[in-house]
Amino acid sequence: MTIGTLDPRSCLLHIALLFTTATFRLDAAETNSAASSVCFDGFVNWDFHHRQKLGAWKATAQVIQRTLDIWHLQSPTHSLVENGPPDALRQFFGALPGENNCDISLVYLASHQSPAGEWDFTQKKIVLLNGIFDETKISAHPRRIVILDTCFAAAMQRPALWRKKFAPIFLFASTAAEETPMVNFHTPQPVDFAHRYPAVFAWLKECLGKKWDGKISFLGFVWVETFLTVKKRPAELRDWIDFLQKCQATARQFRENVSRKSSSEIILSVD
Repeated sequence: MTIGTLDPRSCLLHIALLFTTATFRLDAAETNSAASSVCFDGFVNWDFHHRQKLGAWKATAQVIQRTLDIWHLQSPTHSLVENGPPDALRQFFGALPGENNCDISLVYLASHQSPAGEWDFTQKKIVLLNGIFDETKISAHPRRIVILDTCFAAAMQRPALWRKKFAPIFLFASTAAEETPMVNFHTPQPVDFAHRYPAVFAWLKECLGKKWDGKISFLGFVWVETFLTVKKRPAELRDWIDFLQKCQATARQFRENVSRKSSSEIILSVD
């Protein structure tokens, strides 16, 4: 399933009118400068009936893609697979773009995951993610970034194999011992996100639309908060690493200054 493209000018205008001091802007030189094309591919299991739904993680996938639109980095080829069975994940991995398809391959993965690295699919099938990964031939890409937005995300770290076969850069939404929380902008408890982060709230409302229920994953919140504070879009791989490092710092500042219980430790792993 492909997500529709958002008109970035509408989103920028709305935020500018509400928050004139916000740093959400792109200089003309940045907009017109050459930048690497980014292929975005996401696989999100969210419509569970036997356990908590993960609609907030679907919202995060949409948010990441729409920031690429606003940065004018999106390549024509992008995909979002929702609620697929294990075989669909194998096909997803096998269809990821190679080095010749785009400059940067950005991959977003989300589902219920156990501390042992088992993925729970909406079809009530529990499968080791490593098993699916090992069984699949994946096109090599030296500039692939994988975002694993799951509970116990860092339990999946297998540096030598993953980096050689899959990607040199991983962003884990949590440590191997942590669950990954959901952020809800429509309730003041346990953290009043709407009051503390009004620019993020306004951007999400505009960009996700009236049907958005106020929920997003913690990593998604961190992504948008970081996105709204940077002045320079990532143009090359080193710029992406810098942006992801800023995401890591945003999460750390939240944990230190706002709430550890409502957050997780985001881990960046770079080969």
